Amino acid sequence: MTRVANVIEDGRVAGPHLRIIEVARRLAADGISTTVIHPWQDSGDLTARLLSAKVRSLPLRMTRPHSGWRGVFWYALTLIPDISRLYRLVQQENFDIVHCSGGAWQFKGVIAGRLADIPVIWHLNDTSMPWLVRVLFALLARWGASGFIVAGQRVREYYRLDRWAQSPVIEITPPVDTAAFNPAIVQPDPEIESLPGIKIVLVANVNPLKGIHRLLDAASLLQEGFQNLAFVIVGPIYQSQQQYFKWLLRHAQKIGIGKIVHFVGPKEDVASALAAADIAVCASLFEAGPMAVWEAMAMARPVVSTDVGDVARFISNGESGIVVAPNCAVSLATGIARFLDDPKLRISCGELARSIAIQKLDISICASLHAECYRLVAARQTASKPVVRHE
Repeated sequence: MTRVANVIEDGRVAGPHLRIIEVARRLAADGISTTVIHPWQDSGDLTARLLSAKVRSLPLRMTRPHSGWRGVFWYALTLIPDISRLYRLVQQENFDIVHCSGGAWQFKGVIAGRLADIPVIWHLNDTSMPWLVRVLFALLARWGASGFIVAGQRVREYYRLDRWAQSPVIEITPPVDTAAFNPAIVQPDPEIESLPGIKIVLVANVNPLKGIHRLLDAASLLQEGFQNLAFVIVGPIYQSQQQYFKWLLRHAQKIGIGKIVHFVGPKEDVASALAAADIAVCASLFEAGPMAVWEAMAMARPVVSTDVGDVARFISNGESGIVVAPNCAVSLATGIARFLDDPKLRISCGELARSIAIQKLDISICASLHAECYRLVAARQTASKPVVRHE
């Protein structure tokens, strides 16, 4: 039995947490046991999901990164105590591998694992980091990482790992459970389905990087040429993003789309929300492998996505979806308009998108690659240890 500690410094559920849970469930059958170590704060939903999936959870007193000088100060002040607690925990639990999720800015598990002399895998899933974070990452990674998982080609290129990394780099695209995200068995969400008009759905945590403000601007442009549209944003609004959310509401009213924009909050059943969509949209400014896009593809929804991360690798423009320039309301509106004008194109793109998701993005592929990565890193660790001979 291989024992993996998957460390994530933010307990609020997002794409990485869902990937951790689904992969852990499947790896258990292969003799790989996963324990998720996460902050106790703001992790009620995560703890419940882990319990439901029968994945071991270890909440720990650990400060997650915050924005603003107060948050940065508190994070710095608690850094050493947090690393110390993590170090003692991974050492006492006798883990075989420490898997650090969440990206380059979540490094406490890297230091704790390295100090405990446990192989560390650093999972990178971002393509936009402050230059100082990138510099610190490169320095720390050379010392602490036994291997890397990257969420796509653009992540690998962004960190230039092929130029300097001596440890293995394995590319694992974020997954989708195509058996669960199956339009043949999923019923539409009644709240979204009851909204009048053609439903254009975006699934994301409400924050500026998801480009929701650009979707609102696109909605304003589309309103001039189309009637009976409903723009639906599905996702949580965390306290740290309340100001942005309030600005979005004011902006929607200012540009005259307040009545056709609907923030419905988080949905536990995302597949059901997508089943109610006529068109799925990803407006992100930066992403590595947007799970919301893969989930929409699995649900055979026609997808309009900004060209972020590895989207263009899996969506052929005009054939299995539409790819548009990031941070451009005109491009986004033009892409959505193509689907509004052509219902047959919506159907054909959706059907091909689901086929691609099954063949290339399914959770079974992701879990298999995780197991391969763990075995590779563990074998390298064993090979690097000196052989003790007794005379």
